[in-house]
Amino acid sequence: MSIDWDVSRPPRQRILAVGLLMTMLSSLYVAVVSPLSEWHSASTDAVEISGRRIQSLSRNLNAFRTDIDNGRVQIKRTNETLYFNGTVDEAGSALKTTIQAAAAAAGITVTSLNVTQPSDEHALTRLIVNTRFHASLSALVSFLDTIDKSNPKMFTTHCVLAIVDMSPVDGDAALDIQLDMVTYHGQE
Repeated sequence: MSIDWDVSRPPRQRILAVGLLMTMLSSLYVAVVSPLSEWHSASTDAVEISGRRIQSLSRNLNAFRTDIDNGRVQIKRTNETLYFNGTVDEAGSALKTTIQAAAAAAGITVTSLNVTQPSDEHALTRLIVNTRFHASLSALVSFLDTIDKSNPKMFTTHCVLAIVDMSPVDGDAALDIQLDMVTYHGQE
């Protein structure tokens, strides 16, 4: 019976195997466990923040309902309409008249005013008016403010401004202005 005292080889293999196992486990942790843990933490935080926002909105809504029920808040109804009634031609004429009146109130002379071909959008017909005029910046602001307050509502979808004369007109440079104004006509 002989005992092999050469112990140098197997422990070295064991140490390398344990080292390799530790390297694989740490790589697995870095590649899988750590990102999943961070994602879970971020998701939990997002859910908590969303829950707090929902609770805050719910409290605000309940407070608003209480204010309405107690008469502290009154909802005002207006007679605003969102589109022109009548025929498309009548709506186009009304749109032109509204733009000309707003321009006259702002002290602007309209040089060109054309209604383009109407186009259907769902249950409404879209009317576009190409407008061109010369005005100062303050007159343009006054015109756009009047258009904004008009009933039915009109929207500016395209605006081109060009400086015509740098000499002041009422303190502003003269501008050549092209606007596309859009409104809608209701189908009957």
